[in-house]
Amino acid sequence: MYEAVILASIIEKEASNNNSQPGISSVFHNRLREGIRLQSDATIVYFTGRDDFITSLADTEIDNPYNTYRIDGLTPTPINSPGINSIKAALYPETSDYYYFFYDKLGIVYYSRTFEEHSAKANEILTQ
Repeated sequence: MYEAVILASIIEKEASNNNSQPGISSVFHNRLREGIRLQSDATIVYFTGRDDFITSLADTEIDNPYNTYRIDGLTPTPINSPGINSIKAALYPETSDYYYFFYDKLGIVYYSRTFEEHSAKANEILTQ
């Protein structure tokens, strides 16, 4: 149950709205199942204390137990107090084959199966 709360806390910080929580949970569950690092910008925001979600390459290289770009699995503790919708999403994720997601400037979430698809989609949408 504690691991579900940890995951829910990351989902809570990543989700721009309650509708995106199950999809984000699906991405994280898929990554955890395959042994892929979560690479969550929400955890960078947590340990750096910043409020923006602009993660630099230097941020991803910081040696910190909450840096999910460097550690396998979940963070040692929750990064916030997740709400019930994030806890439900952590326990009951959507079923998908997505491994990546990002938000556009309007808060719309985009999911991808591969890194190549993710990069191309992000480049196309975020540079408009």
